[in-house]
Amino acid sequence: MNERIFYALVTAIIVLGGIGIGVAYHDSINATPSSPSGGAQAAAVEPYQLTLVITTQNYFNASASTQPAFYVLQNNTLQSSANIKLPSNVPIQLTIRNYDDGPANTSGIYSKVVGTYNDQVAVYNDTLIQSYAIDPTATSAAGIAITGGYATNYVNNTTISHTFTIFSNTTHNVVVNVPVLPSTVEQTTFMINQPGGYYWQCEAACGAGPDGMTGAMSTPGWMTGFVTVENMSVSNQPYNLNLLVVPGQPWNSTQTQPAYIVLNNGALYSSANISLPANTRIDVTIFNFDGYGPLADNTYANVSGTVGGKIFYLNDSMVNSTVTGSQASPTGISVSGGALLADIPLDQISHTFTIALGSGSTINIPVPDSATVSTSFYINQTGTYSWACWDACGFGTNGMEGAMSTAGWMMGSINVY
Repeated sequence: MNERIFYALVTAIIVLGGIGIGVAYHDSINATPSSPSGGAQAAAVEPYQLTLVITTQNYFNASASTQPAFYVLQNNTLQSSANIKLPSNVPIQLTIRNYDDGPANTSGIYSKVVGTYNDQVAVYNDTLIQSYAIDPTATSAAGIAITGGYATNYVNNTTISHTFTIFSNTTHNVVVNVPVLPSTVEQTTFMINQPGGYYWQCEAACGAGPDGMTGAMSTPGWMTGFVTVENMSVSNQPYNLNLLVVPGQPWNSTQTQPAYIVLNNGALYSSANISLPANTRIDVTIFNFDGYGPLADNTYANVSGTVGGKIFYLNDSMVNSTVTGSQASPTGISVSGGALLADIPLDQISHTFTIALGSGSTINIPVPDSATVSTSFYINQTGTYSWACWDACGFGTNGMEGAMSTAGWMMGSINVY
């Protein structure tokens, strides 16, 4: 019997009586998943987006102190992961931003990626990506060559920080298993065909107690929860744009530069030319691995052109959720933290993602240091626009050379079709 799941589900039954899951037993990590794997390819449908953020400094109680937790980042807010709803027979693009920087004790059976397309997950952080300038001899090089990160179907269990593992309620077999490495953004796609009740669990011993198996491990919304798969409409979804900001990209033998890189379908793409649909809500999420840098113009600290005129942002220290229920019988999580703001303090800004729409109109998204930023915007007129970062993060006397003037690094174009 998987002891961690036993703790989680006994707690769940006490708290959420009538769910009827029972004590879990799963036969094997090699159980046949409900989602395509082993060479299956994603269907030609716009995937449903599931973005999860793992933070570590969440107060649980006086004895457990702080505990890690999975949150759902959706509609520019943080939501509890206690009850996750997913559509059946639709590709789910799963993106996980993990702020936890260390591994936890994990059984080797959870080293394998299971139930995703090709049984793989793509793994990225600022050190894994090492893109370079196409022409490093010029002040304004021709562009960027994207390299780094990796797609894998197996990671060493001693390097795992957490897992996102979905089990069947009826067979208790593993449906999806995604091992999550420290301080990364990971992305993969899976599909669950059968509607019904499932549950998810982190299979790394990252909770409280001498064996790390209590506290967050057995409390819904922290390191465990429920997944409901149902026939639900996914039409008229927002268009999703994921961007990574990574520092230290080799420009030439002596210079490194930061770069914006597009992440989609588990692969990296240049931000030199980004295509977006007109008259459509664009949900953009920016995962920033870079630190503070001075703005070229302080007016770019103000958000403009987004839905509601604000952005939502968080980092590991900004999320301070607490356990619900009593210390003896924790029932879930009270989600708090992050910030919905119309401007960012100057001493916290790392970059901006700024689209010039003409006639002085802009969409301006300031990006704080080491933050995850999400917001939404519309561009109603087709055409070609430019985007740029207005933080002086290049080289040269004013910081405006190098990446600042090169497509795919800190500038590029937006093709609205």
